[in-house]
Amino acid sequence: MKLACTFLTFTALAGNALAVYCHSGYTYCGWALFNNGFSKDSLVDAACYGSNNCDISDAKILNSMFYCSNVQNPYMITGCGGDGSCAGPTAHCVF
Repeated sequence: MKLACTFLTFTALAGNALAVYCHSGYTYCGWALFNNGFSKDSLVDAACYGSNNCDISDAKILNSMFYCSNVQNPYMITGCGGDGSCAGPTAHCVF
């Protein structure tokens, strides 16, 4: 029983940590959001917001910059290019 309670507490804390990764007013690379709990589908949705072109490759979505307008609500501001073209921790395109 104690092990189950410990696991549930750890799971709740891990979920809360993911819930606040996308801080309002900050930019992030797609790979950083993906590594911290965002699915590729949710990143594609964020990239498609307000656009008619939603056919985005995994490499492009992971190497795009996203702006968090509020907690857990990123939208894509630019695509940097291919593999390794978006760098961080402060997101920027590497050319």
